[in-house]
Amino acid sequence: MKKTRRTLMGGLLIFLGISAAQFGAITESEVVLRDRNAPAFLYLDQESSDELGRFFGAKEQVFKRRWQQARTGFEAYLKEYPKGQFRDEALYWLAQSLNMLSKSAGGEGHIIRFKENAVSKLNELIQQFPKSLWWDDGMALRLDLAVELVMLGQDEYKPYLDEAVRIKGENEAAIKLQALNSLVKLPPDFTLPFFQRIIETDPDPNIRKQAVSLLGRFLSQRGEELLEKTSHSDNDPEVREEAAAWLERIHIQTIPVQLQYYVYSCRILDESLNKQYPAGKIQVTSLPPTPTSDIGSLVDRVKESLESKVSPLVKSSNGRLPFYGYFAGDRQSMIIHGTGDYRLWIRPDKLKITADQIRGEVRFWHRKTNKELNQIFRLNNEEEKVLAVRSGDRISLLILQFAEVEAKAEVPKAIETKSHDTLSGKAWQRLAQIFSTESEPVHHTKFTDLMGWEIHSSRESWSEADLTGQSGKYDFGQAEAMAKQLEGWKLIGQLVLLKSERRLIGRKAILINPEGLTAAIGDEIMVPVDRPSNFKVTGPRKIRDTDSNIPDYGELEVNGVFTLKPGVKVNTAREYFNVEEFDKPLINFEQSKAELRENDPYRPWILLGDVFWLKNQKRLIGFGAILVNPDREIKAQGLISIPLSDPAAFQVLRGRTWTKKQLLLSQNERRTRYFYPCLNSNVQGWEVLTTRHDTPSFSHAKIDFSRAQATRSHNGKDWILVGQIILMQRQRHFIARQAALINSAGEIVFGTEIQVSTDNPADHKVIKR
Repeated sequence: MKKTRRTLMGGLLIFLGISAAQFGAITESEVVLRDRNAPAFLYLDQESSDELGRFFGAKEQVFKRRWQQARTGFEAYLKEYPKGQFRDEALYWLAQSLNMLSKSAGGEGHIIRFKENAVSKLNELIQQFPKSLWWDDGMALRLDLAVELVMLGQDEYKPYLDEAVRIKGENEAAIKLQALNSLVKLPPDFTLPFFQRIIETDPDPNIRKQAVSLLGRFLSQRGEELLEKTSHSDNDPEVREEAAAWLERIHIQTIPVQLQYYVYSCRILDESLNKQYPAGKIQVTSLPPTPTSDIGSLVDRVKESLESKVSPLVKSSNGRLPFYGYFAGDRQSMIIHGTGDYRLWIRPDKLKITADQIRGEVRFWHRKTNKELNQIFRLNNEEEKVLAVRSGDRISLLILQFAEVEAKAEVPKAIETKSHDTLSGKAWQRLAQIFSTESEPVHHTKFTDLMGWEIHSSRESWSEADLTGQSGKYDFGQAEAMAKQLEGWKLIGQLVLLKSERRLIGRKAILINPEGLTAAIGDEIMVPVDRPSNFKVTGPRKIRDTDSNIPDYGELEVNGVFTLKPGVKVNTAREYFNVEEFDKPLINFEQSKAELRENDPYRPWILLGDVFWLKNQKRLIGFGAILVNPDREIKAQGLISIPLSDPAAFQVLRGRTWTKKQLLLSQNERRTRYFYPCLNSNVQGWEVLTTRHDTPSFSHAKIDFSRAQATRSHNGKDWILVGQIILMQRQRHFIARQAALINSAGEIVFGTEIQVSTDNPADHKVIKR
């Protein structure tokens, strides 16, 4: 940071003295709700209204991922309205529904028929509606389907690939790039000639550059010769530079070494350590190596190096470098981790890895003083480094390990073996309490796509029969399974997958639904892989909490207390604020508890969740929030707007209310989500705080931040996007699900799915209300 900022430490400051003008003279204004999907058909004639009702009824099923109902609805629409105004879009979504249904179709023949039917519908769209807004999407989906059909032995679909690579016209670049993205799924011997044609003959240097990037990323060593030639012969310097950069990255990827790191914090319990660790100075300690899978021993040895004069070590994040996507886009991209009073990051431009040594540089940035500390490190396989820096009684720790990547036997493409920490600590703890099972075991093997589920298993060793499921089942031991297509469903426990029956069996297990709530706990839970909502429980354990369907992610640690006006107080888990923030009309308290007790000082209204203060409108906004009345009755849950002067006049913008009494029994201040441990800086102009403890998921086209907050200023307004956030890198926009977009003018956009431009957040649309 170039500009020095005065910083307030949360937990030591009570923010007082809000001017009378802010709370007196200003007339309270309403929150502006932008409903971009307003039902305009209410004002049309009856026939048009019926058509729109039929179309949007089918589309509603798409957003609910009810593919069979969507297929039926769109087929009925196309039959009843042969000249309908949404016929092009209906053809696209019908094809998409057929494609999704193919993923759960039994047998290769059924899969092929579904996909061929989908291609037929897309052909109709592409041929009959060349000016449609859905034409590009139709071409992209047809390309994907053609690739999958070729992979299934249907060679008659190969011409679609060649057509896309040779296409000319207005959308030429986008379609060619989509074709190359699809082609990388096919064997390199088939794919390389397409890439060679583009790289050697296409007149557009941007397309050639993108083709080089895809070639390096997905074909790696098979494309090395073409990259070498391009790095010398292309007539555009940026293309030559891109090819040379990928040659270097391919070389790095062949080195069987990674940097394993862990980020921890702790508190000093004995002041004698203060001399050993002077404040604001990085202390580097070398320790004998520990196996990367033995995290417990590692933590014990680090604590011993601190003479056991510290509190238990608390981990905020971990990861490995380089990771997939490390070089994507901006070559200076990096992940920033928070620990103690510091944020830290390993500089990607300084990281050098060889077979016997890792060199790099770490930067620590103090969040209160803005002081930066840099530390160069060298690491080999005979040591590990502990970098420690003290601030007050808090020590921030970075542990670095030399991780040799072992050569792996040939296993199915869906399997990736590595140490993997998951985010279901609360669920594991609950299982441990009920069943006396292991609390949050270490997961060694990740199956990235097994019948539509991603599965993290604690098993370390596998036979060939185990990996291929020759016995008709996969036994994962203690494991965690997450549905990929039916996002949000999660099964945790001792897991077995029965292949022929297409179902998961969880013993001594817990099932979590897409809302993050416990759906079942039982001695045995049977979950169909295609329809987890049809689960069955044997020997269920009763969920005793009367408010068990209310989110509870542990006690809220209060680090700051702010009085907004007499009778309105916010207790926040956020630790640090810049003074300048309070000059702005939109203040983000993050995870907080707001007490509104102006009308009765002894019986407050309570808002728990992500809390935002719209100063000029004199109201609070709660996202993922719970609103509790003075009688401890839960009145609302979701996205809630609350006037400071009259909380009983709250408005539920999205969510639910209760008419029957439902008490919030726990008196503790609770979290309604996991905390945000990682900050990703300069994400196309945004800062993104994510609940992910590990590195966000990267692909060539998107970054999945999971539950997150993204913030930026643009054209005199501050913007906050909160929800399940995915960055579509090439399109330069976010897709946010179950989300809200709030700006400092008091405008709130919310929906099941929102698209927000990263360059101009005012350019947004609600895809699904």
